[in-house]
Amino acid sequence: LFGPVTDPARRIRLRPEVRDRVRVSAVVLDADNGALLASANYPVPDYDRMRSRPSDYNRYDDRKGKVGKDFKAYTDMDLGLSFASHPGSSAKVMSAMSGLIQLGDSASRQVFKVEAPQIVGADPTGLIDMRAAIVRSSNCYFINLVNKNNLYPTLESIYGYTGVSINGLSPYRITYAEATPEWRASVTRGYAGATSTYDRYCRDYKAGKLKGKDAQMKGRHAHPAWMWEWGQGGLDATPLAMARVVSTVVNEGKMPVTRFLMSDSVKLIDVGGKNAHSLRILKEYMKAESSEHSHMGMPQMGGKTGTAKRVDSTNGGTCNDAWYVCFYEASN
Repeated sequence: LFGPVTDPARRIRLRPEVRDRVRVSAVVLDADNGALLASANYPVPDYDRMRSRPSDYNRYDDRKGKVGKDFKAYTDMDLGLSFASHPGSSAKVMSAMSGLIQLGDSASRQVFKVEAPQIVGADPTGLIDMRAAIVRSSNCYFINLVNKNNLYPTLESIYGYTGVSINGLSPYRITYAEATPEWRASVTRGYAGATSTYDRYCRDYKAGKLKGKDAQMKGRHAHPAWMWEWGQGGLDATPLAMARVVSTVVNEGKMPVTRFLMSDSVKLIDVGGKNAHSLRILKEYMKAESSEHSHMGMPQMGGKTGTAKRVDSTNGGTCNDAWYVCFYEASN
């Protein structure tokens, strides 16, 4: 999901001046067979305006670096299927998957101590396990998990199956073919040296050599690939791609190939391998995350929030994208 999510149970509504400046995408996928059930966008494309005033349709006030007072958000594509951006903390589902697929159930029992000097913002501190990292959304936990266990090859495989773009390069386009050699080379270059940088950081931090911003796991001593673990940096994905990720959790390692036309042909990709059954643990953690933050009382629902900061080339500044990737288990 892009933009704000309103909660009907609490009757939250956006002010008109805010509502007109955001856009929202929602994708619904049948996890069992990959059928695309819905892809909705807000606002609906205004084709008359796009044809009549293309030059200033997305105009900002560049002098102040802020959105011009007359600006209104618009859509000129299906955002859910075509627009890839940072998925934020919802990407932690893929990081957790990589641990469970590579290490099995033991990944869920790995605990890391996170201290205040290491964090930025609202990251939780203390002894953090995988459940707490999903429910409370810990960046530092997944940096530790991926680098301590060198999960990058497994992450690369998950990214390739999902269709995640790394540094602007997509592994494939329309067909779900094998990821291109160019993409694989880009990913391998992207995480080169990540684990050795992590080992050096841990040694220096333990020795008391890192102070202030140097001690932060998101600070100047961080490797660029560490940002992939929590959905930032060079990692981009569409809402449709993230829906397939969540479907893989529900299906215990079987990722559906999207069906844009209804047919009898169903294809599932084996992402989980021999430890696919371990993904049931992640499904329960995602249910706990949804229960902690939901006021709607739906025990069949599980999900993961995400807030991603994105560079907006139109006004030279940044904006935040709000994500929620989730599943709902039907009772029949």
